[in-house]
Amino acid sequence: MRAPARWTALVALLLASVTPAPALAGDGTLDLGLTGGTSTWQGDPTFGTLLRAGYRIDEWIGFHGMGRLGYASVDERVLVLVGVGAQAWATFGETQPFVRLTLVHAHEEPVDAIPGDAFGALFGVGDGIRHRAGLEPAVGLDYRLWRDGPLDVVMTAEASFQVFPDERGPTLYVLGGLGLGIRHDL
Repeated sequence: MRAPARWTALVALLLASVTPAPALAGDGTLDLGLTGGTSTWQGDPTFGTLLRAGYRIDEWIGFHGMGRLGYASVDERVLVLVGVGAQAWATFGETQPFVRLTLVHAHEEPVDAIPGDAFGALFGVGDGIRHRAGLEPAVGLDYRLWRDGPLDVVMTAEASFQVFPDERGPTLYVLGGLGLGIRHDL
């Protein structure tokens, strides 16, 4: 290849690399909420917080990552849960019912073990943590409270259950949750 042809090819390559990619259609989502429920262990009420962030591809399907931090009364244990999954919506005016399936990883640790290693407990490397994997199916409803251009504020109500196939803790948690979320066009 001759020198002018090399320079032309280099300039073309550089221009192609700085040309913006086409914009993604969809919505970024962020939800904050409170959850409460029970487990298959007798007398084991639970409560906690929820943070979920995701990307809604179009009007009916999206993907998310979530985290929960909670407490359960039997064995006085802290519950930390992380998960990834998919959610599908239907739209009826301001109301959007949904179904969701999340693969979850949970940490259960006695409250007494946390003061000695709070960082380790939160990030799943502390002493006495039961690591568990399972599924969380959910159904719920998003209701749009407010819209301003590309931004929606929604209220969410949902019911879910977490299923764990092992016997190191409760095999089932049944939860209800309420939250606020934002959806922003990308």
